Amino acid sequence: LVGNYDSSVRSVRNARQATEVKVDVALRQVLRLSERDQILTTVLWVRLLWTDEFLRWYPEEHGGQSVIRIPCKDIWLPDIYLYNNADEISTGKLGHLTDVIVQSNGLVEWPQPLTAKTSCDINTRFFPFDHQQCELLLGSWSYDGTQINFTHLVPYGDTSDIIENGEWELLSMSVYRELNYYSCCSNPYPNVRYVMRLRRKADYYIFTYVLPCLSCLVIVLGGFFLPTNAAVRIQLEVTSLLALTVYLLMIQENMPPSSGDVSILGKYTM
Repeated sequence: LVGNYDSSVRSVRNARQATEVKVDVALRQVLRLSERDQILTTVLWVRLLWTDEFLRWYPEEHGGQSVIRIPCKDIWLPDIYLYNNADEISTGKLGHLTDVIVQSNGLVEWPQPLTAKTSCDINTRFFPFDHQQCELLLGSWSYDGTQINFTHLVPYGDTSDIIENGEWELLSMSVYRELNYYSCCSNPYPNVRYVMRLRRKADYYIFTYVLPCLSCLVIVLGGFFLPTNAAVRIQLEVTSLLALTVYLLMIQENMPPSSGDVSILGKYTM
């Protein structure tokens, strides 16, 4: 089947025809969201589907064989990249050497696992009761919309088998198709954007940060009811000040160094 196949040629007989490539992303796990580095680490199962007009056969002529699996390096593959890749080691290209599943009608399915590190704009103003919105932006790097019509398979991300994270709760995972124009090129580049909305599970931070800070507030207010000449009053206020300083350092250690969205809890400890 691939004896005379040229893997450098796009999978259409008419070069003017765009190859329709569909993507389906299943979110398996949110590993970590680093507020300081503003990087989201996720485990994904990605499927790419397209039709290869050079990989078609009649099953009745091959013993009823209608589906085969062959190494992906033997055929043409779309160059799909993770545009907002934040991994210093990887370029963000989808290219795991997994086998492709080819059907007799030319439909090619390329499933692959991916541990993705993507940039995410973090807003910690309402920490630890904050919501975050992070994205996965996928698209071809060298083929524009006249060559690859890149779109999503279904209008939502697959979260049916997600492994729960101890700190973050996934609220939704929606998907949008975009046409982006860049200064380098006149033709548009289609992208698929997966948007994940996350909510922080605040129980740990309530007992670690919020309640101790409120306790310090009660202690400070209680000091005003002590006699002005009592030595314990000064000791109590100084101790509360030191405690609030420690909590301020703990909070700021995990927050991104940004002046635009300082957390309300951080402002309180100041």
